[in-house]
Amino acid sequence: MGRDDTMEKERPRSPAAALWRRKWIVVVMAILALGVSATVSVVRTPEYRATALLVRDRGSADVTLFGTAIYQSGDVQRDLVTTGQAIDSERVAGVVKQSTGSSRSVEKLVSMVTTEPSTDSNTIEVQVIGPDPVEAAALADAFATEAIHLRQEADKAALVLARQALEAQIALMTPADLESSLGRELQARVGQLTILEQLQTGGYSLWQPAQAPLSPISPQPVRDGVAGLAVGLVLGLIVALATDRADRRLKDDADFEREFRLPILALIPQVGRKWKRDGENVNGHVGFSSPYSAALESYRLLRSNLQYFEVEKGLRTILVTSGLPQEAKTVTATNLALSLAISGARVVLIDSDLRNPLMHRYLHLDNDVGLSTVLAGAARVEDAVKRVKTSDFLPEQVQGTRYSPQREQALQKDFLCLTSGPLPPNPAELLASPRMGEILKTLGTLADHLLIDSAPVLSVADAVSLASRVDGVIVVSRASSATIDQAHEIRNILDRVGARLIGLVVTGVKNGGKRAYDQGYYQQDS
Repeated sequence: MGRDDTMEKERPRSPAAALWRRKWIVVVMAILALGVSATVSVVRTPEYRATALLVRDRGSADVTLFGTAIYQSGDVQRDLVTTGQAIDSERVAGVVKQSTGSSRSVEKLVSMVTTEPSTDSNTIEVQVIGPDPVEAAALADAFATEAIHLRQEADKAALVLARQALEAQIALMTPADLESSLGRELQARVGQLTILEQLQTGGYSLWQPAQAPLSPISPQPVRDGVAGLAVGLVLGLIVALATDRADRRLKDDADFEREFRLPILALIPQVGRKWKRDGENVNGHVGFSSPYSAALESYRLLRSNLQYFEVEKGLRTILVTSGLPQEAKTVTATNLALSLAISGARVVLIDSDLRNPLMHRYLHLDNDVGLSTVLAGAARVEDAVKRVKTSDFLPEQVQGTRYSPQREQALQKDFLCLTSGPLPPNPAELLASPRMGEILKTLGTLADHLLIDSAPVLSVADAVSLASRVDGVIVVSRASSATIDQAHEIRNILDRVGARLIGLVVTGVKNGGKRAYDQGYYQQDS
């Protein structure tokens, strides 16, 4: 199976699980947004809004005198919009600045005023927003009044020009012409225009003067706080999902099973610190300090699952490997050997990591003679294997529980261990040699379970040569350390050699994981 085929099987992670893992991002961003909005609301200068209402005149003097509308537009909506645009123009603002004696610039006055025409009621709302409620009301009235005044002056100027044109025409007429019907009509028109000049209203009137507002429109702490909290939550959700999507690490049970396409055999809780180069372990310790420890229960579960596979599929020789170093594969193999031994099974444990062996340190065994020595033909298998006393790695006193440790103590046996031996110059060739097959066959006759700890799959090819020689392979992977890409690559490598993959052991699980036992459940009152 190629890498592309594997990637096609990668399914999106659950958004709910992602948000739960990144919940602190959402919480922190929501709190920050709330704090910022509250701070801005406190330090922000209050803003007040005053509104003056203009109403468009329905009747007009020109209709009364001439029987038709001369100066009003027949398109009411257009007239309202045009008048509104004229009100918040720099021309009107300049007049308002002079009439009110405002110290603000014309540009600032224009930015403070807005208009909202309404065709349903033939009105225009003139709104002014500013830091002083009294000033805002005065400016709103001034903008409305000056706009009406400018329209009046414009209409009057047009009437004056029309009247002057008629008067010039009349001045050229003879007395006889003046007595004619045309002369009399022209003279009557001059009189009507004179009257119309005096009656001009600009088409609008100030229906409702602005009142100084009692409360500001901003800031509003409650509204701003709710808005800030909502924005923070939305941004937090986006950042949390984006962060989780960018993070390729495997974090929970579903991630491991989905990306490895393998069942989880056991979840090993995190104990202690990380692995160090001197061999001090972190992902869990070899041996068990208490018969009720969560680690022991996890290995009991692993043992039970393996016994099921043994019955169903004849599983006896098992390779334990991982993708990278420091994932606790050696600790897992060793503790699994202990768990099987205390159940009465005959166990042989082999350290085939001929590059960075640690098993002899954990079990306090001499490593002068081991697997490399036997592979090189310098020793026999019978002389290289060492006996490990299980009692050295188990609690001294065992109390009775529903898991019956007394029975385990009665059945427990020591197990055999073949350490790595001195580091050879050609480990890959030695492990792939026919001699390695003979060693596995020989030790297999001595045990019910033959466990092999190998080098990491992604680091070297040592484990690959052994994977096809065993009954099954267990992959050990560390929670919140292994990535999706590593899972796919491990699966591809082992699939290519035809390895029989049994399942996963996930180490370094915090809080026990979804399926791990609660350690406190097994504590007994003394």
